[in-house]
Amino acid sequence: MQGQLVRYDGGHKRYPFYPILEANCLLIPFCPEAAAGLGVPRPPMDLRVQKNGAILAVSQADDSHPVDRLVREASQTFAANHTDLVAYIHMNRSPSCARGDAKVYEDHQQLPGRYDGLFTQELDQHLSQPLLSSDFETLLSPSRLLVFVAKVLRKHFTDSPLPPGTELIGSLQKISDGVGPSPKDFRITSELSALGLQIPKECKTAFLRDLQQEWENGEPWTY
Repeated sequence: MQGQLVRYDGGHKRYPFYPILEANCLLIPFCPEAAAGLGVPRPPMDLRVQKNGAILAVSQADDSHPVDRLVREASQTFAANHTDLVAYIHMNRSPSCARGDAKVYEDHQQLPGRYDGLFTQELDQHLSQPLLSSDFETLLSPSRLLVFVAKVLRKHFTDSPLPPGTELIGSLQKISDGVGPSPKDFRITSELSALGLQIPKECKTAFLRDLQQEWENGEPWTY
């Protein structure tokens, strides 16, 4: 999401509104496959059902390569070093980072059902508190990004006083709970400014344009 060249094909998947997340939240970019030492670029890996019924990550180039163990160990180390995480943004359909839409194969056929990637599994297993989560594709929607940020801030400050100037938390909390004004009631630039949301100038024009279009099209303010 940050734009680092860590994908299996040597590329990246830059999130267009990453500066907004970065301005409003403390982010910890992490690629479990790169952290596992699999290299960039690297052969893709699949989640495959084994003869004993277990689902393991297997390299497309070498079935004997211990990619499953290496990715799980890197994920466990990350979880042990970040016990205070509040939320996680996962990558759709990734064998490492997906939640609910990872692809699993048996005899070269994709299985139906909901499956998590290896990293997601390890976070769930090793962190004591469940994380808020969203995915890359959902957060391409500006309104859903706003609600996600509101929920992250609300969870982070649940047991501590709200810092001065964070009107965003209370205002967006009401909206995300369905008790605040609808998006149609907002005058976008002035209201977002009043809420305290920081929108860096490098993506402000595109973000406000897309947000305005969503609201004019009657997109539901849900998450």
